[in-house]
Amino acid sequence: MKNMKSYLATASAIFFTSLFLLAVMGSFSDSYAKGEHGSMKYNATVITKFGSSSPLPDNLDVYFYGPADRPDAVIGIIKGTAFDPNIWRPIAMEAEEIGKWRYLIETYNDLLEEPYWGYDMLDSDGKLFGKWISTERRATIKMTKDNKITVYTPNVQQRASTVRAGY
Repeated sequence: MKNMKSYLATASAIFFTSLFLLAVMGSFSDSYAKGEHGSMKYNATVITKFGSSSPLPDNLDVYFYGPADRPDAVIGIIKGTAFDPNIWRPIAMEAEEIGKWRYLIETYNDLLEEPYWGYDMLDSDGKLFGKWISTERRATIKMTKDNKITVYTPNVQQRASTVRAGY
């Protein structure tokens, strides 16, 4: 009986230690993910800057993908960055609908089944070039042959250089 108690105590200590180590490793490895062409770093203030009634930052060109009233992703690219917008739409195209989305984020993001997350987007040298807001915590960032940064929309994932970031 004494050996059984000792065995259970040791097994539970090992189990909880393993769980703790897995949680710590997962948190650190996902909070800053680096890819071949770029990386993403979690930044909670991105949501508060974009999901509010205050004006959008002047130093960013803002694009969205998906329906304007509930975009799949919104990105802000620092002005002057060599960026290929692909199928991203400029935010000004649907300002009223985006305003509704911003209100949703400001008021209800914590209550959404799939909340939006905010990240800083960094180029391959670690230099900040933009912001990422999406329910998806991964993005594909590539440098094109003509040295333009391409950020793929959330539903276009390319295995080789997808950057996954977490909370």
